[in-house]
Amino acid sequence: MRQQLSALPRHARVSLYALSFLSIILLSYFASQHTRFPGDLEITQGLQKISSSVFEFTMYAVSVAGAKTPSLAALLLCIAALWVFRYRLEAIFVALIPVCDLSHSVLNWLVNRPVPTHDLVQVCETSDWLGVAPGSIPHLLIFWNGPRTSSFPSGHVLHFTLLFGFLFYLVSTRVKRGCTRIALQTLLLILPLAAGLGRIYLGTHWFSDVVGSYLIGGLFLVILIKGHAKCRRRLQSDYRAVAVLGQRR
Repeated sequence: MRQQLSALPRHARVSLYALSFLSIILLSYFASQHTRFPGDLEITQGLQKISSSVFEFTMYAVSVAGAKTPSLAALLLCIAALWVFRYRLEAIFVALIPVCDLSHSVLNWLVNRPVPTHDLVQVCETSDWLGVAPGSIPHLLIFWNGPRTSSFPSGHVLHFTLLFGFLFYLVSTRVKRGCTRIALQTLLLILPLAAGLGRIYLGTHWFSDVVGSYLIGGLFLVILIKGHAKCRRRLQSDYRAVAVLGQRR
């Protein structure tokens, strides 16, 4: 994907980025003016009609994984693993993901879209599934917050898009074995998609909230990937220059 974008003329790439940014601005504005978009309610109701214990468990499990403490633990684990295996630059860029995550809080405050309510859909809280009482110490340790008041965008989906999207890029450019690469790529694609489905299925976000998260996360992801690629080329150039100087001596 990165190679396909790089193959585009510069003006085409700039236009694509500008269009993506404009789409996010427009979507955010309309989300601030409407509690939900056409089709949002029907999509949630359709998903909630799915009667499958496996599907329900998966949706809850992915939602719990996106809570503050589990997602932070996964992020730190990724950074530590990359650092240990000497992917230092990659570890630094993964560490930048929480900075991009801050856009979620900023947009939540700016857009201030009401969350889905019980009179429209079945709202299922992951804390209830875990058996953790809201406001209790275990709840605060896992989720770090009280009741949500703003719906757009979804922090879970935004974080999953950034973290697993960047790992997908790393796997695509670093893992050589075909079967291993395909298996990892498939898993890293499924996780953000499952996070989006889970937030809709549990009635905590609308479909349009999730779409907004994918757009925002995708734009930040492109910035991270391009920044990483540029830094890596610069480092490789510096290494080659140092090697040449060493040979001359």
